[in-house]
Amino acid sequence: MLTPGDTWNESTVFADAVTGKITRRLTNDGLYNETPTYHLNAAFSADSRHLIFATAREGGSALMRADVRTGDLKVIAITDGIGAYGQYHNAGNNGPYSAGLLGGGFSGGPSAIIQATNTAVVCVGRSLRHYDLETCAEQVLIADCGEEFRFGSPIGAVDGSYVVVPRVPGHPDVIAGRYPRRPYREALVAEFGGMPTTYLKIDMASGAVHEIFQEDICGSHHIQPCPADQDLWLIDRDMPPNFWAGGDERISTRAWLLDSRSGELTRLKQHDEWGFQIHTNWSVDGRLVYYHGPSAKGGQYVGVIDTQARVVWEHIFPAPYYGHTSTHTQTDAIITDGFFTPDLITAIHFRDLDSSGAPRIEILARHATEWGTIQGQYTHPHPHMSPDGRWLSYNRGEKGRTDVYVVALE
Repeated sequence: MLTPGDTWNESTVFADAVTGKITRRLTNDGLYNETPTYHLNAAFSADSRHLIFATAREGGSALMRADVRTGDLKVIAITDGIGAYGQYHNAGNNGPYSAGLLGGGFSGGPSAIIQATNTAVVCVGRSLRHYDLETCAEQVLIADCGEEFRFGSPIGAVDGSYVVVPRVPGHPDVIAGRYPRRPYREALVAEFGGMPTTYLKIDMASGAVHEIFQEDICGSHHIQPCPADQDLWLIDRDMPPNFWAGGDERISTRAWLLDSRSGELTRLKQHDEWGFQIHTNWSVDGRLVYYHGPSAKGGQYVGVIDTQARVVWEHIFPAPYYGHTSTHTQTDAIITDGFFTPDLITAIHFRDLDSSGAPRIEILARHATEWGTIQGQYTHPHPHMSPDGRWLSYNRGEKGRTDVYVVALE
């Protein structure tokens, strides 16, 4: 059985199939191995030495820390549950799940590193927990969000002084004690007319929990503090009936800024006629927001907007593939794990345009994931670049399981 503090190495090294760059496969065991989601600064430590991820193996799951230079793995925390409690509410797309004692297990999506304090904040079941990545010490921030709720993805303030997490309704069928019989989105519209969302802020010094902002209709599972102003949050405002799967038929803009001090909202509206941005991310310096979405003209738009809601650049690509936006830590560039091909991680250098206005596309690595090999987001590459720009991580699904990889970019 895994025990906090255990260390070992199961990594192998090979050359990336496209770029030839040295790549380390950090894991080779378990049902899933998954880094945090695509948000900025959620996976690597401040010194770029360590990467966190979740693993399911030996009948339970664990939060792990990996040394990207050597492949050494360290267990930070364990539980007997498997899979994300929130994912369990998505009827028909649950992925692996076993409740265990905490109502779920460790998974990458509801996990984030806090670089300033070398800690991690994680949702496990209906609880929110905080872990020291050196000592493995655990702090329970919220023991239970309530049986009628579930958490979205947590994130820490840039300076580590607080943690913020959205709280949304649980699936009415789950709350009633039965397996979800209808899609989660459909159930929320029927019960509430939308996805009532509360933004919770936990002060790390006192442990006090504050309700910062309330939405009655719009849902949100993601909050991203601005790297330049940690109290300015990039949020989703997911409209019914489709919420994160298309909002109100792509009419309303999904990406907004919330000033958590005043409650002021700023709409980040793209040029394209279709308003639903699928994924968003801050630039490394917090001056810009990257986004993409399906275009009214076919294909998809990819764009950049500033905090005053002024579009800096937007371009339509005929790409048919799903993917995510992530952030280059050394320059103004958008990292993607799809868009142009189903198997490459690329960087869109939107400051470097040719005579037609098309940006330079740089290939960083081949992730080669089998996107649908496990239900849920475990197989999504969700690439992260380390703060020093030397390392790139991604998840790969293959033969019914997933592993974590890291590429040496320099």
